[in-house]
Amino acid sequence: MSEPGPAPADAPPLRFGGALRAVLIFSLLAGLVVLLREVERREGAGDPAMIPAGSQEACLACHALREGPGGAHGGLLQGCESCHLGDPLALEKGRAHRGLEKEPGALETAALTCGRAGCHPDTTRDVQGSLMATAVGLVSVDRLVFGEHPRPGGEQTMAEVLAEAEPSPAEDHLRHLCGGCHLGARRANRDDAVGLGADVGSGCAACHSRKAKEEGVHSPLLPTPDDAQCLGCHSRSGRISLSYRGLSEVLPGQAPPCGESERETLADGRITCRQPADVHQRAGLGCVDCHLPSELMGDGQRHAHQEEAVEVRCADCHPAADAPPRSVAAATVGDPRLRRILAKQDPPLPPGTRLGLGEGGRPLWNLRLEEGQRWLQPKGGGAPHLSKPTPADPDHRQPGHERLACASCHARWAPTCPTCHTRKEPATPQWDFAHAAQTPGAWIETSEGGFARPPTLGLRRQAGSEGAGRIVPVVPGMILEVEPGPGAAPLRHRLFAPLDPHTTGKSRTCEACHLDPLTLGLGRGTIRFGPEGPILEPEEGADDHWTRLGDLEPGRGTRSNLHSLDAPTLQRSLRVGLCLGCHPAKDPIHRDLPGALERLRTSRRCEGPRDPWIFAGPGTAEP
Repeated sequence: MSEPGPAPADAPPLRFGGALRAVLIFSLLAGLVVLLREVERREGAGDPAMIPAGSQEACLACHALREGPGGAHGGLLQGCESCHLGDPLALEKGRAHRGLEKEPGALETAALTCGRAGCHPDTTRDVQGSLMATAVGLVSVDRLVFGEHPRPGGEQTMAEVLAEAEPSPAEDHLRHLCGGCHLGARRANRDDAVGLGADVGSGCAACHSRKAKEEGVHSPLLPTPDDAQCLGCHSRSGRISLSYRGLSEVLPGQAPPCGESERETLADGRITCRQPADVHQRAGLGCVDCHLPSELMGDGQRHAHQEEAVEVRCADCHPAADAPPRSVAAATVGDPRLRRILAKQDPPLPPGTRLGLGEGGRPLWNLRLEEGQRWLQPKGGGAPHLSKPTPADPDHRQPGHERLACASCHARWAPTCPTCHTRKEPATPQWDFAHAAQTPGAWIETSEGGFARPPTLGLRRQAGSEGAGRIVPVVPGMILEVEPGPGAAPLRHRLFAPLDPHTTGKSRTCEACHLDPLTLGLGRGTIRFGPEGPILEPEEGADDHWTRLGDLEPGRGTRSNLHSLDAPTLQRSLRVGLCLGCHPAKDPIHRDLPGALERLRTSRRCEGPRDPWIFAGPGTAEP
C-alpha cells in the first residue's frame, strides 16, 4: 500500500478549528447578551408594587397563550410568577423553572402563591385548618371502627396518616381507600372521582380552577365554584352531590334497580339511577348558594366533624312566619373579606340593603331583605329567588315537632348501604396514597348493594345539654364486619351516621314516620299492634336494624352524642302511629294527645279496645 502524497498546492486549508472557535465565540456573545438583557430587565423593573406583575416577565416568550386565566388573575395584572413561582425574569429554561409550581394553589406552597401579601393570606391560612384539608372527622371515625379510638374524636389529620412510618390497620385502610380525597392531594395522587365533571387542580385550585380543553388557553380560574367542582369529592361517602342532582349510585356487583332509561353513567364509569332531585337544585340553585365561604374554606376554628362547621340552617331563609327578622345593614358589615365581596357586586347594592344572618350571626351576603321578604341571589348570577317563610300550620306547630330537624321530614330519600364487609388481602396490590404508587395489601369492600330509601331518624343531644335532644336524619353508616388481616379477630359494628341527604322536597306523611320501622331504626318490616304493644315482623333476610323494640340501651352512632330513638321516644311515636289509623293527622286530638289518651282511659262511653301499653310506661306525659 502506497503512502499518501502531499496535498496539492492549490488545496484550501482545513478550517474546522476556526469554525469551532467562531461557534464558541457566538455562543458566549449570545449568552452575554441574554445576561445583559436580564440585568436590564431586573434593574428596570423598579418598584414591583408600582408596575403590573406580568409586564416585566419573560414567561410568555416561550409559553404562548392566546387566552389567560381571566378576571383579576388575567393579562398583566398578576403575571405568571405570582401563581407559578420560578424566576420570571430569566431567559434560560433551567433558571426560569427553578422552584416552579406546576399546580398553583397546592397546599404545600399556597402560602407563597394564593396566600402571599396582597392576595388571600387570611383565607389561605384558614383553608389549611378546614375539614376539606384535614379530614379529621373521617380519620377519627375510621379509627373508632378499627378499635383504635374509644370514641369518635381526635386531632389526627389525613396528612399525618399518610406520613406515618408504621401505619396502624386503620391508618393503612385510610391510606389505600380514603387518602386521595382531601385538599392536600396532588393531581396525580388522588381519588379518580375527584376529576368528575371538571379536571381540577390541587389545593385552592381544586375548587377554583378547571383544566382548559384547548391548546394555548390557560386553565380558567373560577371566583365562584360551580357544582361540577363539588361533585368530585362529594360523590363519595355521603354522596350528597349525587343526591342533590337526583342520582343514587349502583354499587359494584349490584343489579341496577332501575331501567335503562333511568340510568346515568358518571365520568368515572359508575352507574347511577335517577331519583327525585332536591327542590333547590330544580330551582337552579348551586351548592355555594347556600354554603358560606367560612363553611367551605374554614373559619379559623378546628372542627371535629362536618356538621359542626355548617353555619346556615333552613330557617335562615325560611323562618317561621311570625319570627322576628334577623338582619344587618350591608353598609355596617365589618368582616373585610365579606366587604370585598359586597364591593364587587354588579350592579352595586342599593343603599340601605339589609342582609339576612346565619344561625351563628354571620351575614349571608346573597340573602337580601326587602319589605319583609327574603330574596336569595344566586352567587353565579341570575334572577333572585323568593324564600318563603315556614307556614304556621298544624304540621309545623304540632307539639313535639319542634325537636325535628327540617330534613327529618323533608329529606325524601338518602343513599343507604345496609351491610358492608371489609377485608385485607395482603398479597393483592392497591394504590397507596402515602406512596403515590401501587403497594401490596389491598382493602376489599363488598355489600348487598346501595339503595335509595327514606332516612332513619336518630337522636342527637347538644354537648352539655340535659334536654331530650334533636331528631335528625341518619343512615346506616357502618353495619359492617372488618377483617383487619390474617390472625386478627373480625370487628363487628352496627353504627349509624348523621347525614343531611340534600334531597329536600315535600314532607313525608305522618304515617311514613310514625309507622315505618325503617324510619324508626327498627329495620325493614311491618309493625303490628296487639294487646301487649307493637310487634315488628321483619322483612325476610333484612338485617338493617339500629335498635330493637324493648332494648334498654339505644343503638350507637358515629358521634358521641348520637344514638337511635330511645324507648320513651319510640313509644310516643308508635302511640301516635296507632292513633293515626282512625284519626288523621289534622284531627284535633293530635293537638293534645296526652289529654286525649287520658280522656280515653277514663271514658265510660268508649267501647273500643284500650290496649294497656298505650297508657303504661314512660313517655305518656307528652306526645
